Amino acid sequence: MSLTPLDTYPFSPLHPVWSLSPLNPQVVASVSTTKIALNNQSFSTPHTRTIRAIHARNGKLVTAGFDGKVCVWNVEEKLEGMEEAESDEEDEEEVEEFGRAVGKDNGIGEKTIASKQDTDELHTNNQRKRKLRLTATLEGHESEVKHVAFSDDARRIATAGRDKTIWIWGIEEEEEDDEEWECLQVLQTHTQDVKYVTFHPTDDAMILSAAYDDTCIIHTEDNDGSGDWNAAGTAKGHSATVWAAEFNTDGTLFASCSADQSVKIWSHESKTQHNFVHSLHLLSCRGQEYPDDSRYSERT
Repeated sequence: MSLTPLDTYPFSPLHPVWSLSPLNPQVVASVSTTKIALNNQSFSTPHTRTIRAIHARNGKLVTAGFDGKVCVWNVEEKLEGMEEAESDEEDEEEVEEFGRAVGKDNGIGEKTIASKQDTDELHTNNQRKRKLRLTATLEGHESEVKHVAFSDDARRIATAGRDKTIWIWGIEEEEEDDEEWECLQVLQTHTQDVKYVTFHPTDDAMILSAAYDDTCIIHTEDNDGSGDWNAAGTAKGHSATVWAAEFNTDGTLFASCSADQSVKIWSHESKTQHNFVHSLHLLSCRGQEYPDDSRYSERT
């Protein structure tokens, strides 16, 4: 398989890019030092130390930094040269006006209105003016926040910290300019730094974490209405730090990667109707632990 880059978006001045997340099929959000980039457009932030992680969902961004802060953003965009319209009719008028501005000269000193194809090309050629609006700053971790993730509907956030905790945040209400987020629970299930956290792709009441203590843990929310979260299952099998873990698209499996030079694939299933206890099964392992392909699959 041959892979060819379609675009390159370097930070200026050049710095390591720590994390990225697709905002939509045309735009990638990434972070370096204390700045956010949307493709090649860079934005300053209130972070005072390096931003370590970013996640995009439903037109929102969330960033986590070594300063212990978590910032939530709305991404707003419009065609360059257009003002915001108050109605559909005004919007159509602005599109026509914008079409005149970018239309071609007809040879007698007048510009024709740009065609729909012309304006569509402007959309696809990244001619949108984007801006970030900070809607909330979440604080509580005692030190660096290593990772952050939205739930699928972007109404919950999970953060993972060097302080060995996972914080779960929920949105109370959305105002015009700000969002009210509250801490739903602080989980202290790992014994070392938490390196990674992610929500289940279809169940916002399930979180997967990975940590310096060589484990992955599935956490679930009690469905009795109490809102309590618990560790439902622990994946033990790595012999060094687990750097990351992610579910597959339907959430029936997850993969973990570790400093022990291996990637492990796990399945999980609920053993109770309340999803309190999960049975974890190691399906396969690939890495230097098993250099012989005949030993690729291991069942426990």
